[in-house]
Amino acid sequence: TRRAGEYVFNHGTPWLHEPIDGLDLQRWEGGWTGPGDMAALAGQLASGPVQSGRHASFLTHGAAGWTVLHRDARQTAPGYVGQDGDAAGPFDAVVLAVPAPQAIALLQAMAHPLAPALQNVTMMPVWTLMAACPWPGIGIPRNDVFSVIVQDSARPGRTLVPSCWVAHATTDWSVRHLDAGTAPVQTALLE
Repeated sequence: TRRAGEYVFNHGTPWLHEPIDGLDLQRWEGGWTGPGDMAALAGQLASGPVQSGRHASFLTHGAAGWTVLHRDARQTAPGYVGQDGDAAGPFDAVVLAVPAPQAIALLQAMAHPLAPALQNVTMMPVWTLMAACPWPGIGIPRNDVFSVIVQDSARPGRTLVPSCWVAHATTDWSVRHLDAGTAPVQTALLE
């Protein structure tokens, strides 16, 4: 979720395709969403206090469960893996909600059998446009440029004004414009 003054945008996945038992979800557009924003879903999944600004540097799994070693993210190089840091756990499960290359590094360090399978994951780009206007209900044409367009401010628990829109370009369009630069892509998507 990104915020710019009174504007709020959920620029990742717009919804869940299936509901999850035990979560406060509402039907919206093509799936299910948390009240207000998608970040609310992460808060519901966490059963204890959530720490931000931490870098997971190592995972271990034993009879008691999972342990996560973590460090201050501001003082840790991106992608760092090492058996140092503060320990948290044990946990029944660990969810790696990071790109495959980051997950591979953590899983390889502990010789987890899933690490080799992640080597076959291909990352694909998607340009995302976040736009706002002072009135609701602008028309955005459906075409081969966008894979999904949502009026994010129409999400349950939000207000329609200011009207906030999130549009994901198709993978094909994003690949063709990958190296074009932010300003030309922004202009093209707005057009």
